[in-house]
Amino acid sequence: MELKHKGSKKLSTERLYIRKYSPDDTQEIFDNWASSPDNTKGLAWKYHETIEETKKLVQAIISSYQLPFNYHWILELRETGECIGSIGLYFCDEVNLSAQIGYCIGDDFKGKGYATEAVKAVLEFSFNEVEFNRIDAAIAVWNQDSVKVAEKCGMIFEGIARKKYFFNPDGFEDTFMYSILRSDYEKTDNKN
Repeated sequence: MELKHKGSKKLSTERLYIRKYSPDDTQEIFDNWASSPDNTKGLAWKYHETIEETKKLVQAIISSYQLPFNYHWILELRETGECIGSIGLYFCDEVNLSAQIGYCIGDDFKGKGYATEAVKAVLEFSFNEVEFNRIDAAIAVWNQDSVKVAEKCGMIFEGIARKKYFFNPDGFEDTFMYSILRSDYEKTDNKN
């Protein structure tokens, strides 16, 4: 079995475009989530103090698009064109047909179902087009908002991994491990 990589193909939902990063997104990324200490607390990187840090991040992600197994998307509101967050697949495992999903939504856009909508679209793409067998999520134990998203998307709690990931600014933290298998997905009503 082999993954059928498509790269960061543009996806769309009822309210979102899930698309590649562009240099034009830099200011909104900085303003809407990258510069917020609270919003980036659950990420591996520290919040950005300057727009230059965000510019470097955007350039690095755009450069990664030349490799078809890199999956990094911006979440753009269809109605306004505003960038409200990001989503990606990480740690793509070619042998075991698995990856880890991660997402971040700007503080002003939380609680409106955007993360759930985006995760469902990326799961559909992951299972139906790239043909992953498993997608998992590692969620800091304090991040109940992300736990709710994972559960709404049919992901199953597997346990707690002790000090698995480094989350800024708190260092290594215990994480809830969630996953969904292709066979689980096919039994759910996630399909759009």
